[in-house]
This record gives sequence, C-alpha cells and structure tokens, in this order.
Amino acid sequence: MSHGISSNVQIELSYDEYQSVCTKNSLLLDCRTVEEYEEGHLKGALMFPLQHVTVRLEELEPFRNVSIYIYCKSGNRSCTLARYLRTLGFLKSQSICGGYEKWGEANTSC
Repeated sequence: MSHGISSNVQIELSYDEYQSVCTKNSLLLDCRTVEEYEEGHLKGALMFPLQHVTVRLEELEPFRNVSIYIYCKSGNRSCTLARYLRTLGFLKSQSICGGYEKWGEANTSC
C-alpha cells in the first residue's frame, strides 16, 4: 500500500525504455551487493545495496521528485526497492526489467 499516494508511472520499464527517458537529472541506483557492483556496473550508477536501504535512505531525499531508475542482477531486488520507495513517496521510482545479467556492462548509462 502506498499510504494513500499513487503514481501514474509504471513500476517497471525495459532497458531500451530507460535509455530513451533517462536524463542527467535522473538517479540510477544499483541495488546489488557490493561484490556484484565491484564486478561491473553501469556508468554513473550509485551503489545502493538493497540490504542497506534503511540506513542510507536519507541519501535519497534530494531525489524525491526526480526519476529514480533501479537495477539489480535479474530485476527482482530492483522491483522490490522501487515498490518500497514508492510507499515512502518516491513516486518516480522504476525498476529496469531483466537486470544486469540480461543487458550487462556492454550498455552504458545516460
């Protein structure tokens, strides 16, 4: 439940959709583990492991009203985080489908 707050922005988008809508003002989060991030990540992605969300949430406050794109290995953790952030009022949070294992480091960020 989103505490009475809803969003018209879809919860998931494809990597191609992400590339067409991302801007320099948007935020890209990698919610995989530190080890996964260090093995490879998208350029410009902020390492934001899902298991650290509650202690690092304050870092996201400046991005409350901008688009936040989230990815993980397969799309499960990123969807969980996007949904959670929406319950906290980050209504433009979206998960990039498929995850890093699908579209990988061959791709770049905005």
